[in-house]
Amino acid sequence: QFALNDSQNAPARFDTASAEIKPLETYMESRRFLHAENDAVRAKFDTSTGRLTSLRYGGREIIHGMEGPGFNWYRSINNDTRDWTDTPIEVKDFTYILSPDGKSIKVTTALEATIGSAKVPHTVEYTIYGNGIIDIDASFTPSEHSNLPRLALQTLLNPEFENIEWYGRGPMENYQDRKNAANVGLYKSTVNDMREHYVRAQSMGGRTDVRWLTLTDNNGAGIRITPVGTIDFTALHYTD
Repeated sequence: QFALNDSQNAPARFDTASAEIKPLETYMESRRFLHAENDAVRAKFDTSTGRLTSLRYGGREIIHGMEGPGFNWYRSINNDTRDWTDTPIEVKDFTYILSPDGKSIKVTTALEATIGSAKVPHTVEYTIYGNGIIDIDASFTPSEHSNLPRLALQTLLNPEFENIEWYGRGPMENYQDRKNAANVGLYKSTVNDMREHYVRAQSMGGRTDVRWLTLTDNNGAGIRITPVGTIDFTALHYTD
């Protein structure tokens, strides 16, 4: 017999007061773009859209096409087909607070998505630390009649991040209602190989119950995502 670790998965803790974490410089550009930066990280928000539009580490851009985390509701599969509907996003509020020591900044965006007659208020909160770590907390409050297949965030990343490693269910495609045959383990793949060759184009490539994942280039440089608990993710060269 042996004891199982029942503690919840979570990002590693660090000392936010450490002398190694340098203060962030913050400023507004053209009364629209919020910058927070130091030698370790450079982040830029568009206050008119509420989006994180640029994230740089060591001078290298992580986000592609200025499309950081944004609301995503759409998926369509053969037995649950959906028609794509343009989704206006209205910024209800945009606020930010710099910590007293200047070593972190909390950016809160309150938004509302409109999908046909349904409205989905949602909030995305970013806490950016001077060592480059970013906490992202998203919450969605759809109406009971919205009947949406997905409530998620979608980000376009640097196309050079072709290599994926994750600790979760795999190696094959799996979903919350179809995952029993996909064991939890450590898996590696590429973004290109996450594609499924269905006869009809549809949503694909999902992986569930993921404790962490990395997306890197061929030199091993990239990003690591660690949720509180688990997440589901898809990484593809195509949007739904």
